[in-house]
Amino acid sequence: MLSIVIPAYNVERFVRAAVDSALAQSYAPTEVVVIDDGSTDSTSAILDGYGDDIVLIRQLNRGLAGARNSGVARAQGEFLGWLDADDLWESTRAERCVEYLQRHREVGVVTTDARIIDDDTLTARTYYRDVLRSSFPDVTHQLATILDHNFMFVGAVVRSSLLRRCGGFDETLRRSEDYELWCRLLLDGVQFALIDEPLAQYRVRSDSLSADR
Repeated sequence: MLSIVIPAYNVERFVRAAVDSALAQSYAPTEVVVIDDGSTDSTSAILDGYGDDIVLIRQLNRGLAGARNSGVARAQGEFLGWLDADDLWESTRAERCVEYLQRHREVGVVTTDARIIDDDTLTARTYYRDVLRSSFPDVTHQLATILDHNFMFVGAVVRSSLLRRCGGFDETLRRSEDYELWCRLLLDGVQFALIDEPLAQYRVRSDSLSADR
């Protein structure tokens, strides 16, 4: 029913915690698809230790968009969830997101708020209040808002049929590939929704792609 897709590139410090949080979800059935995108550190060895608990894809480095697309191609779930390898999901996040999409058939993509990790320190700050500093737009304003700024927390859960219909992530982009995908989905008439609870943990790192202006 749900595939959690985790792209991983040289994330030996963080990947174990991310995968463990995916495997600890209260919702079933869930598969965890991890893409080792050409890592040169000990990421590959760490992932080997999970055996059949995860679906492991190894490939030459294609970047974040390419890794996510490989995960989409392999995933079997009706729903796809994005988990970056340095972030975490609370144990009920998958359950809450899938239940929301099942109750609201008009919605194609749902996300939640997230608590902020400053490098290795979990804080009381949250993504929408303290990082984005803007409210989640209602359906009538989502397309106009996405043209102004990316209002979606990256760890979204999407109906896989919609993602495949729009063609997945643009591999020509080094970063902001999620932002560009949200734009295409909204232009296609897909509705987005927010569960206004911090059901994930989002790591802010000075060396991350999202910090690269």
